[in-house]
Amino acid sequence: MSFLPVEWAAEHSPVSDPYERLILIALARRANSDGTDAYPSRNTLARSGLCDKSTVTRRLNAMEARGLIREGDQRAAFRIAEDFRPKVYDLMIPFSFYSPDQMEKVNQERIDRGLAPLRAKDRPDLGPAPAKKTRADKGTKRPKRAARNPPLSIASEEGGASSTPLLERPCLTEFALGASSTQVLKAPTPGASSTPTLSFNSVPSTSPDALADETAPEASAETEKKKIHDRNSTNDQAAPRDESASAAPADELSQEVRQIMAAWSEARMAAGVGPHRRSGALGEFQASAAALVRAGKSVEWLIAVARWMAAEKPAWVGLGEASKAQYAGAPAEPMVRSVPRQPVDPCPSHPSLEANGCRHCAADEIVDRQRRELDAQRGIDDESARQALAALIQRGKKPRTVADRSRDAALHQAEEARRQSARRAEFLAS
Repeated sequence: MSFLPVEWAAEHSPVSDPYERLILIALARRANSDGTDAYPSRNTLARSGLCDKSTVTRRLNAMEARGLIREGDQRAAFRIAEDFRPKVYDLMIPFSFYSPDQMEKVNQERIDRGLAPLRAKDRPDLGPAPAKKTRADKGTKRPKRAARNPPLSIASEEGGASSTPLLERPCLTEFALGASSTQVLKAPTPGASSTPTLSFNSVPSTSPDALADETAPEASAETEKKKIHDRNSTNDQAAPRDESASAAPADELSQEVRQIMAAWSEARMAAGVGPHRRSGALGEFQASAAALVRAGKSVEWLIAVARWMAAEKPAWVGLGEASKAQYAGAPAEPMVRSVPRQPVDPCPSHPSLEANGCRHCAADEIVDRQRRELDAQRGIDDESARQALAALIQRGKKPRTVADRSRDAALHQAEEARRQSARRAEFLAS
């Protein structure tokens, strides 16, 4: 690592936004002094740039298109496994950025690494940073928002407006959608008391459009639709859905899947989170549990994962997510150790293998056959070799006395004297 690329990336690089600045600094921190061989992963760049991986990809492509970086020598990251190997980039630091002394050191480092020195034409000056795009609505004032849930009044039977407020907008939305048991406050008639009367009668001739035109003429149709959608979503969250209809019938499920689903539901109730609010959650959980059971996973382990998921990760739906998240504390899958099969008829020489088809015995037979063929080519008889071996063994078993050692020493001396006499006579003759 050298500080020169970091200084160029932080102070002199023509970037267009803060994300490019942070990503370029993260590349420079891991580059050589000439800006080459920077290969941090996308996750590392995302953490340094305070963004996600898709933003990192877009910014890298944009900087590569403008010439700030380029694809480097991919052999620099050969030590990393191929499945996890990131892309190698070179920072195109201009030649004019370096001082003469700095360029001399940079070129010396490149020569030590077996590369050619940098020249001015190799690193030309970069263009200016692209201009920042202006907003399309710059200079225009924002429209005023309509008042949320304004109090409404209902006309009396004589045609005048009563000062008694009616229900607020969300309740009127339910009333307009045709709920037969909606409570409605009637305005007092002339001569009656000022206390409104409570009626539970339905009003079938009321529509949302007419109600919006009558009560809030200043609100647009889009505002009314948004309020209706917000009210409906609030009602959906308040009352949990019954997802049993989306799931498969109970008779089509296996006993194991029913046990896993029951454990998940009981654990959610015990944790106080209740049924899942996501639409189709029960069907998705059932499908994932059935798939894992068909794959041969342990039912006890799946029940433990379902209980852990309900207590620790109530937002999760499928068991496939929890089974892969053991780093978050999910129960680990039990290891099944295979029991070695015992041979039915063990080999006398090799008891761990069967006698029929013992590979060690077959290899020994091949070696013996090759040895016999080689002895036959050399003219060695098995019987004579056996006798010679027996003689050697017998000679080694016979104890040697002091007289035998003295005789062997005298024979050795006589043999040595005979050799010296022969060498002397040969020398004199020559």
